[in-house]
Amino acid sequence: MGLLKSLKSKKYVDETFNWQFYYYYLTNEGIEYLRQYLALPADIQPNTCRKNNTGIKPGSIEDKRSKAGPGGEFNPEFKKEGYRGKSEYRA
Repeated sequence: MGLLKSLKSKKYVDETFNWQFYYYYLTNEGIEYLRQYLALPADIQPNTCRKNNTGIKPGSIEDKRSKAGPGGEFNPEFKKEGYRGKSEYRA
C-alpha cells in the first residue's frame, strides 16, 4: 500500500475508491517509469495497451464462450415432480 501511495504522489497511478476498496490504474508516465526502473525494453507493453486482433475483449462473455467446450445445445432433463418432489409439499 505504501508503494502505491508513493506512485500516486508522483502521478504514476490513478486511484479510485469504491465500496471500501482502492483501485489503482497505471498512467502512461507510470508505465514509462516502471519500464525504466525494471530495465525493460520498449517493445514490452502491458496487455491493456496492446491491440486485440480477434475483436473480442479479454474476459468478455464472447471470450468465455470461445474458450468453452464443444458447441451444441444444452438440454437438461427435469423431473415431472418438480424441484423438491411432491413429498416435501405436504401441508
